[in-house]
Amino acid sequence: MTARMDVRYLCLAIVFLATGTRAPAISFVFDYNYDSAGFFSGANTNRRSTLEAAASFFETYLTDDLLVLDATNSGNPANTWAARFTDPSDGSSLRAITNLVVPADTLTVFVGARDLPGSAIGQGGPGSYWIYGTASWLETVIARGEMGALGPTTNDFGPWGGALSFDSGVNWYFDNDVSTIEAFPSTNDFYSVAVHELAHLLGFGLSPSFTRLVSGLSFTGAASVAEYGGDVPMYNSGHWLTNAMSSIFAGLGQQEAAMDPDLLVGTRKYFTDLDAAALTDIGWQLAIPEPPTFSLAAGLVAIMAMRRRLQRK
Repeated sequence: MTARMDVRYLCLAIVFLATGTRAPAISFVFDYNYDSAGFFSGANTNRRSTLEAAASFFETYLTDDLLVLDATNSGNPANTWAARFTDPSDGSSLRAITNLVVPADTLTVFVGARDLPGSAIGQGGPGSYWIYGTASWLETVIARGEMGALGPTTNDFGPWGGALSFDSGVNWYFDNDVSTIEAFPSTNDFYSVAVHELAHLLGFGLSPSFTRLVSGLSFTGAASVAEYGGDVPMYNSGHWLTNAMSSIFAGLGQQEAAMDPDLLVGTRKYFTDLDAAALTDIGWQLAIPEPPTFSLAAGLVAIMAMRRRLQRK
């Protein structure tokens, strides 16, 4: 994801709060062992909590069942594998963890920060693997029980996890309560970028089940086409076209889709119906959101703050 240097505020009048307390089917486990720059360490607890808030959005709605990855208990002592990923703190070293244990319904995510190239402020994607063993073990590592992820015509995706990198040199805004709206001018919203990069890790733009639906610079997935009203225009093979608009998923209002290629400084982008439709096309199962409830007091505060900003312009 790249940053744009002009400032614009999202026109959301009322804060939305998703209802329901359904236990998550998919969990993200963040591993900071490769955070060699210490971006997430020490007193920077709000950085971790904001990342975890981004993950909790997906945990709330993803309902897939992913098989455990545990070579020791796979039923054959010859079975082995290695989780492979690019070191998130240097961007060049290929790391491999032999027989990493990944619990059922869990994605392991290695996280770090570095000076990212160009205008990028975040990078993320699924990891790769090396496998040896029985046919059933190979299928488990490759697809984690998502049988549509196997074969030449894939329509599903079952990763073990992957890696995320964030730019260590930009001015970030870390939010300990992402349900609220506040002004954060001249800063890049970490929550928005984390949601965007986690979606890439889930296969947006990077999984075989996504790329098979890309035709030129259009995305042809059935759920996305139904949501958008036709083939979805793309900026490149991994992002919607800039300024693609959609409704906020499980919320109120419209905004630029989270999976277009950039983020305006000083703004937040939530995941949208169009972004969620693409995950459905990839093969993920999403629970139907419950109707939002509203915080009237928070809504009035947001409206007054927005009016003050407009009056100052």
